[in-house]
Amino acid sequence: MKRWAVFMLSAFLAGRGFAYDERPIVPADVSVQVRFQLKSANSNSWSTSTAVLKGSVSESMMVNELSRRFPNREIRILAADCGKDVSSQVRYQFSRDGKSWTSAAIVLTNALTESMMRNQLMQKFPNTQVRILGMNQLR
Repeated sequence: MKRWAVFMLSAFLAGRGFAYDERPIVPADVSVQVRFQLKSANSNSWSTSTAVLKGSVSESMMVNELSRRFPNREIRILAADCGKDVSSQVRYQFSRDGKSWTSAAIVLTNALTESMMRNQLMQKFPNTQVRILGMNQLR
C-alpha cells in the first residue's frame, strides 16, 4: 500500500508540471541499461538510443547524466533495465485533436515511472496527448 501511495503522489506531482521522478527507482550499485530518445533544437524527429549508467538512481539523474553526454538535446527516458524485466499493464487515454479522448490498455516493459510510460506511449503514437490512468505490475 505504501508503494502505491508513493506512486500516486509522484503521478499527482507529474501532472502538476514536475517533469521527472526524483525518487530512487533502481539500486545505486548496479549498472542500468537506459533506453532514451534525443531531439536537437532544430529537428522535429526523435532518435532512439541506449546507454549504460551507473549511480543514476532516479529518472532525473538519468536525464542529467545523458544531458552531460549529449549537450543541447531534448531527452526523454523510455525505459530503465537493471537486469530483470518489469512488465506493467497500463491504462491510458490518448487524443489526437485535444477534444475527444480514447481509452485503452497496453503492456509496457521497464517503464518504471509515469513519465517513462507516457514517453513510451508517445513514441508508439506520435503527435498525440497521453494521460496515464493507472497501472498494474505483472509478475
